[in-house]
Amino acid sequence: MPNLVAPATIKSKACSAVRIPPEALIAEICEAADQNVKVILETNLLTDTEKSVAAEIAMDAGASFLKTCTGWNGGATVTDVRLLKEVARERVGRS
Repeated sequence: MPNLVAPATIKSKACSAVRIPPEALIAEICEAADQNVKVILETNLLTDTEKSVAAEIAMDAGASFLKTCTGWNGGATVTDVRLLKEVARERVGRS
């Protein structure tokens, strides 16, 4: 069940359009099926502030993992990995 948020939505600061109602949380569905939720942020298309906002939205929706990018629009940077690690702290990753 893919759920896509275009980088343009984050860039437009229309984050309220991205809020996921509790009854539709993908994480709940995946948890019930014993599956993880991986969110790809396409960090190479976002500013640092937008990356932080996108990561917060993903974590609020129950992401198990954050991934920097697909590689289609450029590759990940060490700086992006450090930023996501700082923003995510202990909020993502499950065994």
